[in-house]
Amino acid sequence: MKRKRNKKANPLNAPSNGAVLNQTTDTAASENHEKLNSSLMVIKKIMDMDGTTPFNAPVNPVVMGVTDYFDDVFNDVRYIWRIAINTTSQDIAFWSLWRK
Repeated sequence: MKRKRNKKANPLNAPSNGAVLNQTTDTAASENHEKLNSSLMVIKKIMDMDGTTPFNAPVNPVVMGVTDYFDDVFNDVRYIWRIAINTTSQDIAFWSLWRK
């Protein structure tokens, strides 16, 4: 048996809590979408810069015959982070990102 909805319970047709939650979620999703689009625009601009062509294609270490490729990349990234940490003041936002 279906219950009839009591229109008098919400005489102003105010949104229910679910509608407010959906609106909040939609706003957050919209903001995330804008951030992603902005990031994509920056990435595309960087990819179009002179000298970036070799970095725009995926690397296949098996085809290249470089078995330790990922180890080398990992060690290079660790080295770069170590330099950045040793030469940067702990007061800037970089440090909080690094700790995460």
